[in-house]
Amino acid sequence: MTDWRSERVQSAIAGRNPTVLAELEAAYAVIGDVQFLPGYPDRPIAVEWSSYLK
Repeated sequence: MTDWRSERVQSAIAGRNPTVLAELEAAYAVIGDVQFLPGYPDRPIAVEWSSYLK
């Protein structure tokens, strides 16, 4: 048996994904499942907000 993280959707369908809150019509509502997507930073980017508040 593989870890549910390796096949998130299949484990949700099978009822083995502990992060699933609800099955919706076209998706699953999950909480606490972090996925890092290609092209996005893997950590928050520091932003100097004071320049936006003028």
